[in-house]
Amino acid sequence: MLTMDSIFKKLLNTGIGAASKITRFSADMINELVESGKISEEEGKNILNDLEREGKLQQQEIEKEFNVYLERMIKNMNIPSREDFQNLEARVEILERSMPGAIRID
Repeated sequence: MLTMDSIFKKLLNTGIGAASKITRFSADMINELVESGKISEEEGKNILNDLEREGKLQQQEIEKEFNVYLERMIKNMNIPSREDFQNLEARVEILERSMPGAIRID
């Protein structure tokens, strides 16, 4: 059965696998260029550093967009937020205190 958790894990693993494969491929290509003398070792390092920095920025953007998507989806499913739950819990506690004979379940 597909759950949100399993779907998220599959998407995450797919993304990590793809990023890893692209990183290895890029590093191999840059190493070939360095070995063939088409670019210097310093240029190769700079290219790899730029790719890594850009990859991290893109990852942050994807995570941000995914979080917005999840929040929207949860809101559409009418699932209470943590804040909603905490507010309700506080209200129940106030009610319990106002009723001296009430049975409390901790």
